[in-house]
Amino acid sequence: MARGVAAAGVLAAFGPSGEVGPFRPRYFGILVVAGFLAAAKIAEMRNRRLGLLSGEESFDLAFAVLLAGLVGARLFHVLQNSDQYAGHPVEMLKIWDGGLVWYGGALASTLYAWYWLAKRKKDLWAASDSLALGVPVGHAIGRIGCFMAGCDYGRVVEGGREALPWAVHFPNPTLAPTEDYCLVPRSFRYDPETDLDVYIHPAQLYEAFTLLFIFGILWFVDRKVAKGAFAGRLTALYLVLYAVGRAVVEHWRGDADRGEYFDGAVSFSQIVSALALVAGVLMYRALRRRARPATA
Repeated sequence: MARGVAAAGVLAAFGPSGEVGPFRPRYFGILVVAGFLAAAKIAEMRNRRLGLLSGEESFDLAFAVLLAGLVGARLFHVLQNSDQYAGHPVEMLKIWDGGLVWYGGALASTLYAWYWLAKRKKDLWAASDSLALGVPVGHAIGRIGCFMAGCDYGRVVEGGREALPWAVHFPNPTLAPTEDYCLVPRSFRYDPETDLDVYIHPAQLYEAFTLLFIFGILWFVDRKVAKGAFAGRLTALYLVLYAVGRAVVEHWRGDADRGEYFDGAVSFSQIVSALALVAGVLMYRALRRRARPATA
């Protein structure tokens, strides 16, 4: 666990900043640390309850998944914006300037988790279910960090708060660009033509609430729905539920750097969500079918 806390602490030191008076706390990093610890604890509790992994093994796995996820999330971002990083290898490492793609991190962390579990001859799908239960909580807390830092911002709300009472406005301080630590572009904060503040959807909070709802469903299925239980069902359900939730929330996202297609009608993340949905459904059916002979 100590190694995991130390690794997560790097994010607290180098994540995107917020600013409060003379202090510039790294809100994104701090909340990612909190999310990592919450997810790891939830997974550890389930692993220990079912006798799948020891406490130390659970946190070691969480630490490995965290690092693999960061690498995968950053790699996907760099590939999506290859023109921006061509000839600037050092820029690829600056995660504190934003640029982490969740699906890239999810793919990398999943593959490494399966490798880690298979190497130690652990129950791969049962332990994966523990991770699937913890990840939505950790991800939700991390999305709040995104909101504090301004990354993954939402679309502009025409009409401001009169049109949408919960629309948000990110401050537009009179600072030099190099001293502005908010990752929301200034064009999404202030309109020079009308001399008015710009209000946007709190897309990060939409996703945070969606993730907490997904956690509630997974917890209920895990603890209350024993009929037809099989190892891997939480993992498959998480994949399906997140794919649907993410595709919906994408409708209110305003950061087009993820890539948009068909005249902006579909984002790259929505395309990946569709693939994840199909994969989740196929995974659920295959694992359930495989479990039936063993039950019989």
